[in-house]
Amino acid sequence: MKNSDSSFDQLFDTFNSFLEQNRLKKTPERFAILRMIHEQTKPFEIKTINRKFILSKYYISRATLYNTIHLLEEANHFTNLSRSLIIILLH
Repeated sequence: MKNSDSSFDQLFDTFNSFLEQNRLKKTPERFAILRMIHEQTKPFEIKTINRKFILSKYYISRATLYNTIHLLEEANHFTNLSRSLIIILLH
């Protein structure tokens, strides 16, 4: 079951504000990663998200993926349990 659009809108707004406050670029790739993560219903590995982007033919570099994951963690949107396993906090 996918999460509702209203919860994504809230997450989007929060992350958007975080990027503005920290004077970071608001790129389409960052928000595509946010959307993909939001669609996850259980803990996931970063390589799984990367694979999904590859299969969808939407190219996002691993550097962008890992940097965005780090920013989302800084914004307190999820907890990184290990180097690759992620728990989502905000839905």
